[in-house]
Amino acid sequence: MEDSSHSESEQTQAIKRKRIESSDFEISHEEESSADEHVIPEENLPSTSELQEEVEELTPKRNKKLNVNTFGPYHFKKDNTSAYMPFVPNRWSPQTTYRLSTDIVLNTIKECGTEGLGRAEIAQVLGYDGTSKSGGRKVTSYIVNCTNEHPDHIGQFQKMNGKVRTIRYFWKESENPERFEKLFREFEELTDMPCPFKIGEVLKFPEKNLNTLRISDITLKRFNRLLKMVKDSRVVVTMNRVIKFISELETQDGYKFQIDKKSVLKCLLALQNKGLIQVFDTMVRSDSVNYQVQIITHRDIQESSDPEVTKGIQEILDCYQREGRVFPHGQLRSLKKRPEESHETEFDGKVEEINEEITDNSTINDRYHWFRLQTVRNSWKGRKEEAEQLDTEEFEADETLNDTMEDTVVEDVAEDQLDPLKAMQKLFAKNPEVPVQNKKSSQYYFGKDTLGYQGKTIRLLILHEMAWQFVHGHPEGVTPTCFDLFPPTQAFDKWKPGSEYTAHIYYQEESPYRFMPPQPKYEGVDRGWFMIQDFLAAMPLSVFVLTSYVPTTIDRAFLMTYLTDPVKRHMCIGYLPKEIREIIMKEKKVYKQLQHAFFVLGAMQLMAVGKNPSVRRFPGAASDMFYVAKKAHLYDTSTTLRSYATISPPLDTGVYPKYDYNFESRSDVILYWHHLRAIVQSSALGYRNDGNGIEHKLDSRHKCYSIGVFDRTLVETEKLPGIEELPCHPNIQNDGVAGFDSALFIHLKRHWDLCTVPHATVSWFITKFKKCSEEMKKIIETRVISVHKDWNNFTRLSLSDSDFLRTSNPLKVECPPKMIKKFGGASSKPKTPRTRSQKPKKRKLDSVDLVSSSARISVRCRFTPKERDQLIMIRAVGFFLNPVYRFWLDPTVLRDLMHEFVPESRNKTVQSLMACGVRELVRANRLAYLQRVVRNLSTFPEMRRLRTELCSAPISPSQSKTEFFKSAFRTAMRLLFVDNNRIPSTSISDESFQSFLKEGNVSVTKEITVSNACPRRSQKPIGYGHIQHCVTANVLISILIHTKNGAVPEQMLEQVPPAVLQGVLQALRCDGLVSRSRTLEAIAELANKKDATLSYYFRHFFAHRFHSELIDNSGRLLEEIQDPTSPDVFELAGDGPEIVVAASNAFPGERYQLEMNVDDDILAAFTKIENDQTVKKIRYLESADLHFEKVRVNMDRTGSASDEEKIVPIERKIQKVIRYLDNSREVKDPVSLDDFIQAKNFDLDRRREIRAVVHVIKASRQAGITLQELSVRVKRPIETIQEILADLNEGRQIRLVGVDDHRWVSIEYEACWTVQLGNRKWCPRPWVSPEGMSLDDS
Repeated sequence: MEDSSHSESEQTQAIKRKRIESSDFEISHEEESSADEHVIPEENLPSTSELQEEVEELTPKRNKKLNVNTFGPYHFKKDNTSAYMPFVPNRWSPQTTYRLSTDIVLNTIKECGTEGLGRAEIAQVLGYDGTSKSGGRKVTSYIVNCTNEHPDHIGQFQKMNGKVRTIRYFWKESENPERFEKLFREFEELTDMPCPFKIGEVLKFPEKNLNTLRISDITLKRFNRLLKMVKDSRVVVTMNRVIKFISELETQDGYKFQIDKKSVLKCLLALQNKGLIQVFDTMVRSDSVNYQVQIITHRDIQESSDPEVTKGIQEILDCYQREGRVFPHGQLRSLKKRPEESHETEFDGKVEEINEEITDNSTINDRYHWFRLQTVRNSWKGRKEEAEQLDTEEFEADETLNDTMEDTVVEDVAEDQLDPLKAMQKLFAKNPEVPVQNKKSSQYYFGKDTLGYQGKTIRLLILHEMAWQFVHGHPEGVTPTCFDLFPPTQAFDKWKPGSEYTAHIYYQEESPYRFMPPQPKYEGVDRGWFMIQDFLAAMPLSVFVLTSYVPTTIDRAFLMTYLTDPVKRHMCIGYLPKEIREIIMKEKKVYKQLQHAFFVLGAMQLMAVGKNPSVRRFPGAASDMFYVAKKAHLYDTSTTLRSYATISPPLDTGVYPKYDYNFESRSDVILYWHHLRAIVQSSALGYRNDGNGIEHKLDSRHKCYSIGVFDRTLVETEKLPGIEELPCHPNIQNDGVAGFDSALFIHLKRHWDLCTVPHATVSWFITKFKKCSEEMKKIIETRVISVHKDWNNFTRLSLSDSDFLRTSNPLKVECPPKMIKKFGGASSKPKTPRTRSQKPKKRKLDSVDLVSSSARISVRCRFTPKERDQLIMIRAVGFFLNPVYRFWLDPTVLRDLMHEFVPESRNKTVQSLMACGVRELVRANRLAYLQRVVRNLSTFPEMRRLRTELCSAPISPSQSKTEFFKSAFRTAMRLLFVDNNRIPSTSISDESFQSFLKEGNVSVTKEITVSNACPRRSQKPIGYGHIQHCVTANVLISILIHTKNGAVPEQMLEQVPPAVLQGVLQALRCDGLVSRSRTLEAIAELANKKDATLSYYFRHFFAHRFHSELIDNSGRLLEEIQDPTSPDVFELAGDGPEIVVAASNAFPGERYQLEMNVDDDILAAFTKIENDQTVKKIRYLESADLHFEKVRVNMDRTGSASDEEKIVPIERKIQKVIRYLDNSREVKDPVSLDDFIQAKNFDLDRRREIRAVVHVIKASRQAGITLQELSVRVKRPIETIQEILADLNEGRQIRLVGVDDHRWVSIEYEACWTVQLGNRKWCPRPWVSPEGMSLDDS
């Protein structure tokens, strides 16, 4: 019994405690005290069993997991049909009292005052569910009765709660005027004028994206507090401070609603419209980020450029920096307590007290003070218009609350919103696929739009060299310094911009050191200290685009005007125009990236960072001070065993030689990095870990040097004098390549790849990189024990176009399949049954193809002649630019051009157009038409210039190639199909056209479209016309090759009939040997013999371009080969033209021999397709990767040539060659055969042989006869025939002629084979000059 009574007493006490708890539905404290503080005597309480039975009878059966306390005023339930709120045991409700519902409604509205209540809140007080139909009707009837009975006391108005419009019921002020007199009186004291607002007035804000504001007692109280705040502070920066100020005061008053941003903004705009305050929108920059904030000022301040506004911004920024808070919200930068900074430092003084004078005795602390001053001056632009022009990263600083909400009650967040499992379920329910993110932000130039951003170690190489040049490269005392050109106390927009003509030149060379100023020395420390901000200001633009992210807010076309100029590309960042300079100098990402690169150099003991004197004052990366070391060392780890990242055996075993470097000049820095590159390329690292346990410790350290997690204490040092070589921190390992930490991952070959695109931006760096590596190759190879033969191969280092595009693909976020399945999402890689052979995937139709296919009305595509000709035109332009028959561009280019120039082809897709183009090229006549178009294109200088431009920069992204080809095709169409007004139209008669041709001395001949294997000019002549054709062809080619300014060509061409000359020119043009120049002169539009020039057909694709360094590189390579200390077998490695020059030395004598090793893969590529499939083999070789870098060419020194050996031919042999080439003779009267024989006194046998030979030669007439044919006909040995021919030729009885072979003709047919020049007759040959007749003068 005692236990039962004890338990009953505990239950009774629990009921008492629950009854005195405050209710969630309470409105006033008076009602709470009157209802809840009433205590029932313990003896009158019902028993436990009776209470339990009553609860079970009254409580409806519902789900136990239902949280009945979560029903708010706007909670809409789905499965409730009751008009009452859910029953909650021991909670007071007016339903249990005898008080009238209308009295409760009237009292509730009166307590709320002028703010008003909605139907849902009133229903909640009554215990009804206002969201249900029946409950809403009952509450509405009570409210209507109250408003009808008390029209002078209760009013109503409409108000938006989020997106829900509600009717609010309020207590009128006329019944309680003493409540507002105090507020009006306070308003008048603050403004010295009566209050212009009336209670109940509704204010509107057009074009402000704000709803209405109703004047109530709460609104008046907020007006007074805002006016008092502005009167006391004069200038209030950021809306967030205003919200915090009002919220704290209302919380102290017991107001249960929290003000939001839009409510404050409406109050401020209402006061501004009455001229009581001023609100300005401006841009304030803090920590290299632009923030758009509102500034509230006194009504006396009329513009944002007022000095009081500037001072207020400076004070708030300085206050936030002193307290270590983030602008504009004011949250602490770090939750970690710093006890050492609890006291004030020398950097906590006022900005006005900083000394701005820059002297030679300035210290590092002075530089920190100047940074404070410059930060404040860079923080504010002063006008909204200027801020809008800076299209940089902007943040709405005051969006701390949800803008879609008005004043809302502060309630606890529902449990389902805090549950991560439910949140993930909602995420995957909306998007069942795996979420995809972009690898890099679109705010910077990446991927196909890159400006030459290099890999990891290449960036470190460049930055270390530039940092060393910045602090140590100039002699001490050189002026002007960086502080003189770019004062650290002035704002960035106040720096004076410079040009290539006005900027100070430090080095007379086209290099990044041309305009780079020196860093002045700080007092109390050695040279070598610099601030990142100063380094960025002095950094050349050409180096910046290679090492840093370039924001897309900078116009690319304008930026390329600098990067493509050989001098302007090296301008310093501080010299650039203001619109570019400010974007770069105020970009937070740039400083972070430079800081991380210098941290990595610090881990390599090349640089060190100084300790931050005040983390609160200088939290960003721009203010970090770094020191560049003067000494460093490398270990030759090329003999390490095969591994992934760690060397084996360890470094402390002493098996690796150590090389110390003392950086006295820029060449020492370059040699250091190329030596490191040779060690990396020669070390057997980078292989997959086989799980042997050697590198298990790398698993936990592989991200310790990543950006954002780098521990700067590893590379910190004191700012003391006398620092030479930086010490290594104990936590930095030396188990990697060259003695560095393996977690740096500099052993990976991909980090040493050179990005060669775009060519115009990086060509200067690639040339410099190759030149330096070649100059230092000999020294480096002596310092690497197991040097790899391909360590300096540029082909292996360069990043190809396809590799570059493949690395710029978006990075997909990979989620575990189990987690996707758990949250109800579909896996990104569904399991598909494996099949042995799969058909190649058909090209997917893009949006243009889908529209084209939908517009097609026939099943099969039908092509008109115009479409077929246009397809040939597109392929002809492609063949002209790049001589391969396959279409080397993206197929969509052909589709786009066809849709642009041939409207009737807009119902054809990419596949149909490509298939039709392939079918057209199979036909011989269409292929001939393509070749004719290509020959016509070669006559235009514009097209030849475009072809040279494409050849000079072959490595470029596909997007730029596409745009280039489209531009080239439009140019070709404009040049080929131009209307000429001087040519008569096709509508005139044939007689008029013939007279026009006769006046212009023009003959129309038939064009030869299909060429024979052997052209007519090289065939055996048959008749006189054929001989004239051959002679004319030789004359034309000789003139075009050897002609100079003179009358010789005119004399020769006058002896050729015009019809024959026109036919030969047409034949040579069809064969691609000559082309007609297009000039702008009207006379040259018709036939002019001088306008024929040699064709550039295919020539420049195989000819070497002469680089500026050809002579230097050739001389250097020849000196290395001829050096007595060089090895006997010297490998010719590289892709420069100097390799060909050096290899040519092996041909004249026996001093050198060439040995070539060809890899089996290259030979297999040529033998892959057998049989007679020639076309397939050619197409395969056009797209195959032949790996020509695997071909090894070695020069073997077999002996030394003596000094007496001279490769000089004898004079007699030279004269013999000259006589052989000189085939001209003086014009003399012919001598009869009998007189010739009598004059020479030949014997009888020889006379018979001479007559027989002459008879056979005359019988051959003008075609002539060869030596072999003559020997057969006369039946004499060739030696005998040669002696007889020599005698007859000397006696001018016969003449040596011919084009296909040496032929002998009688002297009477000499005229049809020769042309006369003065008193000599010459048989034309293409390779002999017609002016001198010999090699003496030619």
